[in-house]
Amino acid sequence: MGLRAHLARAATGRVHVLVVGLPGHRRIESAVDGIVRKRGWVVADSPADADVLAVCGSAGPQLAAAIDHVWAQLPGPRVRIRIDDHGQIDSALQRAAAELTDLDRHRADAHHRNDHS
Repeated sequence: MGLRAHLARAATGRVHVLVVGLPGHRRIESAVDGIVRKRGWVVADSPADADVLAVCGSAGPQLAAAIDHVWAQLPGPRVRIRIDDHGQIDSALQRAAAELTDLDRHRADAHHRNDHS
């Protein structure tokens, strides 16, 4: 395993998650917050501190634009997940941790961000 891959795996040990609860999804937001802490991860206070953007619920067009704006503020490597019900929490967080180690995905994301800055 190369140095970059090793560092990527080490970074998933203490993931910082910005939890965004949409109207009507407060219980899911609270559950995600609790599970993030239970995993030993950190609930981020701002986009600049986050590795993962966890959106709890489905957004309409106006909220989707606001969430896209928050997403644009997360530094890379970054992962965005959506959680619509309690049964998705563990699998969504597990998927986020796995995606944080995907170096090709993050290179493509960085390239895309640089093209559209």
